[in-house]
Amino acid sequence: MGSEQPSYGSFTTYEKIPIKNEYGEEEIITPVRRSSRIRKITSP
Repeated sequence: MGSEQPSYGSFTTYEKIPIKNEYGEEEIITPVRRSSRIRKITSP
């Protein structure tokens, strides 16, 4: 079984989105519904 396929449903994955503001750069973490868009999470 693939370990990168969690049980679907109300599963929420968190995505780090780097944003630029007037103070510089900061990272915000927003919850992304896996059901609305399937995304492959690859580790660097």
